[in-house]
Amino acid sequence: MIRILTCLLFIQTQLLAQTDSNFISQHPYDASLYSYLTSKINTIEYYTVKSKYTLRYQPNSLGSFGIGGSYKWVDLSLGLLSYGKQDNNKYGTTTRFDVQSHLYPRKFIFDIFFQLYNGFYSVNKEIIPKGAKSYYRNDIGMSQLGINIIRILNYEQFSTKAAFSQSEIQRKKAGSWAVGTKFNIFGINSDSSLLAQNIDSLYLSDYRIKQFSVLQIGILGGYLYNWLYKNWLFNVSAMAGLASQLQFKELSSQIGKIYPHSTIGGIVNVRFGIGYNKERSYFYVSASSDNCNYPLSSDYQLKHTFGRIDVCYGYRLLKTKNTKY
Repeated sequence: MIRILTCLLFIQTQLLAQTDSNFISQHPYDASLYSYLTSKINTIEYYTVKSKYTLRYQPNSLGSFGIGGSYKWVDLSLGLLSYGKQDNNKYGTTTRFDVQSHLYPRKFIFDIFFQLYNGFYSVNKEIIPKGAKSYYRNDIGMSQLGINIIRILNYEQFSTKAAFSQSEIQRKKAGSWAVGTKFNIFGINSDSSLLAQNIDSLYLSDYRIKQFSVLQIGILGGYLYNWLYKNWLFNVSAMAGLASQLQFKELSSQIGKIYPHSTIGGIVNVRFGIGYNKERSYFYVSASSDNCNYPLSSDYQLKHTFGRIDVCYGYRLLKTKNTKY
């Protein structure tokens, strides 16, 4: 798979925003070559307070290994190998189209995601057939489209690019408060109930869902911080907030009848980054996760968690500045 990420003009202008040179400086190289491993997370949980039971589904999907290169604000990567997929006969088959892009201009973070999944499995022991490894449902589909827009308040001293792409140098430890907004459309559907027959009794008939969709708009806030130790950088970022939701559900017992519902749900966005830098070579591990809670009532709640983990090793080329690393 070939990706081409080209920054839009308004994003590029953000790179020119004034920074404190005691805290942030630019790398003296315009280009790099790198190899990477990427793994994506996507889980759906359906929780009932009354029975204290959580049904959990996840896809039988895989990660990828590839190589890439960048020049200034253009990045090109090519996936070469896949890994991590489990036996289709034991865990079912998942087809997916999953785009999760994270952009880090000076003052903002943009998270853009578009996901289409079909085929999930569960390892809840109560529903696994005798002699099987999992309970899989090739009829369950999930879709999502959305964006997070996060404003970094202390952009003069705190660099997200140093933490998550190693394209800047964080000279001193620094942190920043951040505020943002989230918009997404999420949906899950199946040919019958999302529940297995032997756990139907744990959920009231009004919550045995065949299909669920939601439009969500929310606000969130939190704190981001970069620690430094010699050539190492460590980042922890955590944000949380509330979202207004317009939900629609269809029950397995009343096919064709849609029930609308308005409510408020919690949203959480978390990131971690660990990087090691020399003047030309670099290595980093980064992870990002979004958690959306969709309360159907005080006793029933759907939760969707998705994100990605990236491991990258790179080498910088084309020195154009005399900046001291």
